[in-house]
Amino acid sequence: PAFVDPRTHTDFPFLRVVDGRVERHVPLSAEPLSCDVLISSGSVVNLAAVAEIGGLDGDLFIDYVDYEWCLRARSRGWQVIGVPAVRMTHELGDEVRRLFGRTVVLHSPRRQYYLVRNALLLARRRSLPAGWRRHLLGRVLRQLAGYTLLCAPRLVRLDAMLRGALDGLSGRAGRCPLDRPPVPSAERLRPVPTLKF
Repeated sequence: PAFVDPRTHTDFPFLRVVDGRVERHVPLSAEPLSCDVLISSGSVVNLAAVAEIGGLDGDLFIDYVDYEWCLRARSRGWQVIGVPAVRMTHELGDEVRRLFGRTVVLHSPRRQYYLVRNALLLARRRSLPAGWRRHLLGRVLRQLAGYTLLCAPRLVRLDAMLRGALDGLSGRAGRCPLDRPPVPSAERLRPVPTLKF
């Protein structure tokens, strides 16, 4: 479905590559629209497609998981359709700010780690269309520059994004080590009693 952020009353555009560039389309009619990617929230997925294509890529863990799946589906001949006549409210990010007259969605530094890392992980894949590769790399550069310069806590954000960039460039996927629960030490491990009924 189409979705609107209730904090800004802004319609989120549908995305597709046209002439090698990712373009944003806010439909003027209710007619279904062929897209390259959709967010997973509110989407209806054909189970035959899941059986053929497979599930979501858990190595990406949070961000761009839905984009990767949609692009994989399209590469195998499935259609990804935006339906403007169906609308839902959906908040992106943790906060909305106005910067230089423009509305900007802010994510936590932790999420910015994943946004940068997963964009780079996807851009490394040969199967990714060139237009999407350029789009993702451009987003990484804009995030590194814009969020570091304009959005406090600047150093915390920069640190998270640089960690994400290093992990993305080195191909490190899955959950960020900082997100993983600590492994208990051997001394603290005790046998669990067996219950008998």
